[in-house]
Amino acid sequence: WQQSLAEPRSLPMLVTPMPWEGFARGCYLKLRYRVMRVTGELQREACEAADMRKIYKALNVLGSTRWKINRKVFTVVQQAWTDNYVISELPSKHDIIVE
Repeated sequence: WQQSLAEPRSLPMLVTPMPWEGFARGCYLKLRYRVMRVTGELQREACEAADMRKIYKALNVLGSTRWKINRKVFTVVQQAWTDNYVISELPSKHDIIVE
């Protein structure tokens, strides 16, 4: 799973995302995502049939909140990356050998 941290599929947006209006309607402008992961047809149908307006509203508030980089933390992490230090679960810049 470290690979997924190093190369996320979906990065933070530079513009306000589309509001969530349905189970598979909202967020990214060109990519299509569901509001949550489901495992099977029954879960998908249950989510589509449920009243999820409060969830959509909450996600829309989060989606419209601007990102702000904490410069002090960023500087520390950047230096650790440069010096090859390991901090918690941040991915290494070197490949992990899998046997």
